[in-house]
Amino acid sequence: MKTRSVDSRIYVTGATGWMGRTFLHELQSLIPANEFNKKVIAFGSKTNIITSTNYHKNDKIEIKIKPLTDIGKYAGSEKMVLFHSAFLTRD
Repeated sequence: MKTRSVDSRIYVTGATGWMGRTFLHELQSLIPANEFNKKVIAFGSKTNIITSTNYHKNDKIEIKIKPLTDIGKYAGSEKMVLFHSAFLTRD
C-alpha cells in the first residue's frame, strides 16, 4: 500500500475489532508515529482510545477512535483510502 501521498488520509472502520486493529498495526510499519494521527482516522462502534502496538516503546502513541456514526463529518472533499472492516469477524 502506498502511504506517501500527503493529500490523502486513510479511514479505518471497525478499528477496535480484530481486523481493524491488525490493519492499524500494519499501518504503523509504514507511517511514522509522529504522522500517524494526521494520516489515519479510525472509527469504531463508539469513542475509544487504543495504544499503538507496532512502534518502539518510546514511540507509542494513542490512537483516538471516533464513532462510526461520525464518519460523514470527516469524509469530505479530500482524497481518502477506506479500509472497511466494521462488522467483520474472524470467521
